Amino acid sequence: MKTRIAMAVVIAILFCSVVVQAETAGKVFELTSISTVVVLAYDSKGDTTAFGSGVVLSDGVVATNCHVIEDAVRQAVRYREQNYPAVKKHTDWDRDVCTLTVYGLKAPAVKLGSTKGQKVGKRVYAVGAPKGLELTLSEGIISSLRSIEGGQYIQTTAPISPGSSGGGLFDRDGRLLGLVSFYLAEGQNLNFALPVEWISELPGRHAERPSAAGRSALISGRYRDNSDGTVTDTTTGLQWMRCALGQTWHNGICTGEAQNYNWTDAMAQTGKHRFADHGDWRLPSLEELHSLIYCSSGRQVALRIGSDGIMVKVGEVWQDGQCEGEYQRPAIDLAAFPNTAVDWFWSSSPYAGSASYAWLVLIGNGYVHYYYKNSDVYNVNSRVRLVRAGQ
Repeated sequence: MKTRIAMAVVIAILFCSVVVQAETAGKVFELTSISTVVVLAYDSKGDTTAFGSGVVLSDGVVATNCHVIEDAVRQAVRYREQNYPAVKKHTDWDRDVCTLTVYGLKAPAVKLGSTKGQKVGKRVYAVGAPKGLELTLSEGIISSLRSIEGGQYIQTTAPISPGSSGGGLFDRDGRLLGLVSFYLAEGQNLNFALPVEWISELPGRHAERPSAAGRSALISGRYRDNSDGTVTDTTTGLQWMRCALGQTWHNGICTGEAQNYNWTDAMAQTGKHRFADHGDWRLPSLEELHSLIYCSSGRQVALRIGSDGIMVKVGEVWQDGQCEGEYQRPAIDLAAFPNTAVDWFWSSSPYAGSASYAWLVLIGNGYVHYYYKNSDVYNVNSRVRLVRAGQ
């Protein structure tokens, strides 16, 4: 009789333990899944070459592993079945920790924990996109803390697979302990996460990754990074400011708000700015400005201006240069020109149909139109990006 009672007590204890663990796992998932994203890497053709996971640090900022985006021509973040364009913000290739600036992403920030005080045997939870399966939870324990220079790897039994890289490893309170990074395929339950402290230290360790020749590789296979806030378009030979006027190039990103100008003031910026050791910056022509349009859908109406200076119409379709289908907005290479406004930009080209008008390009979709150069009645202010002849 006593044996039966003892067995019943043991079974009850085990059952309660399982229930508590299940409730904890569910709570952790509830807390962390809203801050977990999928990171997508694309090649120059727009095909997905790699995918991984990431955690949201703040609105528009995501942390992941550098190796997820290592060979990417461009990258994006998927959150709640919607893709958002992203560019590299801070990179530490030695530690394999990177952050991305993600345009338009609004998501709750993850809670940061600490590896200090963690002990072997503590239960942990991994949330990510193994094999591309979004928002997948696995759990295990800390099986070891491996000391390395500058911190310690967390070894865990929580199962991970390709696609988990860059996802979060969390404690029972949903606090981020590290980024799931790699596993040893020949071992069993040999999975590792980088310490969360490395994310906080990342801005101070940021460094661009040079190519074998000691220079940054071409951005999107097209733009040469001049490491001075400018890029050279290898297809046209033109050198462009990466930021619009009013913004500041800082740590690989354009900060601040682009300034608005009427056309006369925009034209007056020619030769006015000394930047990247050059003083011959100017307002681009319509053709030059529109050459920056990138339609990720691969579909675009041709831009055709007739010999009379008027836009050409074919049948019922104006040849206005805009993108078609589903495409990234703004329609520009955000890796080359980060934080570009979805707005009108002035060209230096006047409109032949009237001396009162000049051509503009809507960077949001590539659409070209003319508008008043100046007006006391209408708001004619638009953005400006300067160009110069390339080297």
